[in-house]
Amino acid sequence: KSNKDKYSFDHEIREILPNLFTNYFDEVWDILGEGLLGDSLTYIKMKFILESKNGNFHEEGGFQYIPEKDYEKIISWCRKHLPKAALRVAYLMPVSDIENNKVNWHKFSKRMIDEFGEIEGFLNELSANIGSFGFSGSVIPYYEENLALFELLTTHQKIEVRQWAEKMIEQTKKIILREKIDEEDRY
Repeated sequence: KSNKDKYSFDHEIREILPNLFTNYFDEVWDILGEGLLGDSLTYIKMKFILESKNGNFHEEGGFQYIPEKDYEKIISWCRKHLPKAALRVAYLMPVSDIENNKVNWHKFSKRMIDEFGEIEGFLNELSANIGSFGFSGSVIPYYEENLALFELLTTHQKIEVRQWAEKMIEQTKKIILREKIDEEDRY
C-alpha cells in the first residue's frame, strides 16, 4: 500500500462529499456542525474532513461542495452558536476564488466576514486559515494574491475589518519584500 492508502482518506471524502452536500445538506450539516462544536478530538476529526486540501492551490476543502444556496444556513447556524461556530468556520472556509483571472474573496468567506468580522477572534482565525498553505516554487505569488484580497477590504463597512486589512497589508508587503530578498540570495 502507498502512504496515501495507509494514512489518508482524502480520496474517499472527496468522492462522497459532493453527493452528501448536494442531496442531503441539512442532514449532513447537522452532524458535521455538531462535531465542529464538539470537544477537541471531535473538532479535529471534523476539521480534517472539512479542511482536506483547504487553501492549497485554490482548493476549497469540503466547503467547495456546499451549494451556494446553503451558505445562509451555515451563517444562521453560526449566529445560533456564536462565537464558537463562527470562529471554527472562519478557520475552515474557502478564502479566495479566481474570476476572470482576478483574485477575489470567495462568496462564502466574504459573506462570513460581512456578518462576523467584528466578533472577537474571528479575524485571527481567518488569518490562521490564510496562513496555512503549501507551495512549491516561489511563494511570492501567493502573498501577492493575499495582498490583493486584503486591499479589497480597506473600505469595508466594519472598522474592525478595515483595521485588520490595513494591518495585514502592511505585514504582507514586508513578507513579500523579505521573500524577494531571500529568493535573490538563493538564486
